[in-house]
Amino acid sequence: MARRAADFDVAIGARLQAARIASSKTQSDIGNLLGVTFQQVQKYEKGVNRLPGAHYPTLKQAIGFDPTDLIGGGDPKHNTAFDDFAATPGAKTLATAYLGMSHSRRRMINQLAITLSVDTQTEKV
Repeated sequence: MARRAADFDVAIGARLQAARIASSKTQSDIGNLLGVTFQQVQKYEKGVNRLPGAHYPTLKQAIGFDPTDLIGGGDPKHNTAFDDFAATPGAKTLATAYLGMSHSRRRMINQLAITLSVDTQTEKV
């Protein structure tokens, strides 16, 4: 009988994927750091395979993501900006397009996002 992905594994995978994307790393980049294939990283991100705790220190160093954020700090209602982003429709498409851009275009997109965010906050006032 095939193992069904546990909700916990799926949640950790989604947070791992969001952190990886936010740090502009590919699955191959993470796989190389962990000594696994990019396909294995895909399985971690989908929750198909459980992410070994032994990988947490490497992930923290590689993507600046604290392992306690991966497990939600022990609080099942814990929610991070990464979770919010990952759950947003179109986030995966946006992240994929972003990763395909040059660094100079990424800087432009970052500045545009900051500007639009400030404009949106001003509109709410």
